[in-house]
Amino acid sequence: MNTRPPIIMVADGQYYNADDPQPEIFTLENMAISLANTCRWGGHLGKTKINEAYYGASPFPKKGLAPYELNLTHYSVAEHSVLGARYYMHEGRKDLAKLFLLHDALEPFIGGDIPTPHKNHLPKVHEWEEKGQAVVIEAFNLGGDFTLIKEADKRICRNESICLFDDRQEWLREVDPLCYETGFDRTMIRCELWDNQTAANEWYALANKLELKNKHAA
Repeated sequence: MNTRPPIIMVADGQYYNADDPQPEIFTLENMAISLANTCRWGGHLGKTKINEAYYGASPFPKKGLAPYELNLTHYSVAEHSVLGARYYMHEGRKDLAKLFLLHDALEPFIGGDIPTPHKNHLPKVHEWEEKGQAVVIEAFNLGGDFTLIKEADKRICRNESICLFDDRQEWLREVDPLCYETGFDRTMIRCELWDNQTAANEWYALANKLELKNKHAA
């Protein structure tokens, strides 16, 4: 039986113990980097395309080319968090913007963006998530818990289904997408598909704009 504790090294060289999370490890830098490198939807984003250059006008395939191309899409947890936080800023709810920006901060520390149907069968992961979230809430003086942004989090999943899967996620079909609303106008928030460098910097910039500070970090 493996008795090795659930400890990993994070971006700045500190070690994170999922059974005993320490608040000082949740620096803005550690979270920005790890969230930007973590892909949503379990990483199952991309399409296989026929490589037209392989065939061309000639009946003979061109040397050095494959008959297909794998086109990958990277949609990070960092971008998801920024888009939801921006929605709340548009609504004038800075308190909820802070919660949304940090609501998935634990994911890279406990195994990544584990799809919910799988996570529901992993009670230990739920335990680690609850412990870590409590630490984050206290460290950043959030003044609320992450259930306050639960509806917006589900709604933005519909946006992602529309933008990333041509709205083929059937369990989201009845969910209203998250939109900026001004008067009679509704503008659906769209995924921008930032690369990980852009996602890290956008997340970090918004965290500073929201004046998020970990009272335990140096």
